[in-house]
Amino acid sequence: MIIRKFYLIIVILTLLLGCSISKSTEKAETSKALQTNQSSEDAFVPIPTPSSFNNTTITGYLLINKTGTPVPVKGVVLYLAKVIQNDKGTPMVAGYDRQSSIRTQTDDAGRFVFVNVPVAQYSLILDNFTSAYLLSKPDGGDLIITPKGGIIDDLGKLIYRDLPIS
Repeated sequence: MIIRKFYLIIVILTLLLGCSISKSTEKAETSKALQTNQSSEDAFVPIPTPSSFNNTTITGYLLINKTGTPVPVKGVVLYLAKVIQNDKGTPMVAGYDRQSSIRTQTDDAGRFVFVNVPVAQYSLILDNFTSAYLLSKPDGGDLIITPKGGIIDDLGKLIYRDLPIS
């Protein structure tokens, strides 16, 4: 009986330790990926490949062009808002939660990278802590991201004339 309890305790500790190591490794990889993207647009910066065919990596540049020259939007928080469709598959709404939704921050070049994103439809949310804004396509229309699994989905340069930032 004592041996069974001891064995059970060892199994539970092993499982807990394994989960803890896995989560900390994943956080470290994500943090490392975001840190390596803190360079200029011209420098080669590797973007992490998705970990499986059920996930994707979404990247792009957020730029603002008020004066005729696009300027990187640095240090803003972006979220992926999951798009909810109606019965016919038409996108209806996008929702996100600051606690659990996938987020990232733009670097000095305006680059953003969302790593290991589950395959689904998303919209892009710019969050400045007091308000959140659903971004449309820079030339108008809905910005709905429909990535494929196992690849890096590059949205390219999203150049806006105006954004709600200071």
